Amino acid sequence: MIRAATGASTAASSATAVREAWAALTGKMGKPGIVVAIATVSYALDEIVGTLRELAGDVPFQGGTSCGGVMTDEGFFGVGGYGLALFGLADDEGQFGVGVAPIGNDPRAAGKDAVKRAMADAGCEGEMPSAIWMITTPGGEEDVVRGIEDVVGPNVPLVGGSAADDTIEGHWRQLSKEGVHENSVSVVAIYASGRVACSFHSGYDPTTHTGTVTKSNARTIQEIDGRPAARVYDEWTSGAIGDTLDAGGPLLAKTNLHPLGRKVSEVRGVPYFVLSHPERSFADGSMHLFTDVAPGERLVCMTGSVDNLVERAGNVVRSAARAGDFGADDVAAGLVIFCGGCFLTVRERIGEVQQKLVSAMGNKPFLTAFTFGEQGRVGDAGNRHGNLMISALLLAKSS
Repeated sequence: MIRAATGASTAASSATAVREAWAALTGKMGKPGIVVAIATVSYALDEIVGTLRELAGDVPFQGGTSCGGVMTDEGFFGVGGYGLALFGLADDEGQFGVGVAPIGNDPRAAGKDAVKRAMADAGCEGEMPSAIWMITTPGGEEDVVRGIEDVVGPNVPLVGGSAADDTIEGHWRQLSKEGVHENSVSVVAIYASGRVACSFHSGYDPTTHTGTVTKSNARTIQEIDGRPAARVYDEWTSGAIGDTLDAGGPLLAKTNLHPLGRKVSEVRGVPYFVLSHPERSFADGSMHLFTDVAPGERLVCMTGSVDNLVERAGNVVRSAARAGDFGADDVAAGLVIFCGGCFLTVRERIGEVQQKLVSAMGNKPFLTAFTFGEQGRVGDAGNRHGNLMISALLLAKSS
């Protein structure tokens, strides 16, 4: 039987926030089997880890930093830059393990190493987990995912996010019992006694604007259809980045509702897109994204609205429930990744997003982090990395 609970705080003191959240969590469920900790970067993260180590004892924990706040079944927590939430999970017939590995210059090797450590920590070395939960760092996520799949294959669902800060200045971190990690991948291997289900979607629709990447280097697109990428994108978006074309400049706030999509699959005849978020343009007409894009890939300009993004998180959870054939009373708990860029776009309506998640989850415990990159499973296309997306993992009460 799976048990779960959450606890949260907006106290500015790191130790106080952890103690308040821990008391709330354990007051609901007793001792957890594992804890996921998500916090904003205003906190003294070393103090969070130290206090949680003291309170948790032999309970493993894992997590990372979130943009602007955190969200649970009890509300959104983000006041003056402070918000911390703990998600506790226990499974009498299941196992959990945590593995952390530094990324360095080889993200794929880090993904492989982290998941192997997590499987060993669960006491299940060589046994395929039910699901993987991951917090990594922005940059190299595609290779991290490949490294994890090198070990567990493409059929084990992965749900995760790239740790975030409030200012896109690189203050994001990963957390574990080992400490605060600056450039690492932190993985939880979940061996659940019941079923798991996941979903990975965006709140955007394709437009008629499309073109082929003719020149790129990893996350920088130089040309689309043989023309400067930034100029093509500006035409597709009716001048959304026109003021940056001559000298270049930051694009994130200008492009939140106009990501670039790549079709990776079809679900019942409907195209399935993984999104890329333009981050910066340069004077030579190139654009930097938060995903890798290769020459020959076809891009579609996507479009969205605040209303669509407000609705989407609940819809993604319902999609996961359908995929797992979960009934209304089957869900025990959930973990949800929500893009930080989407969060900033809908921040004034985040209360509505939270209520839609509560409804979709059937009032069960859940934790949501706001990230700078999202990872999830795309049907027969395997696990992928994208931007401006929502990823959800549901755990059933029993098998």
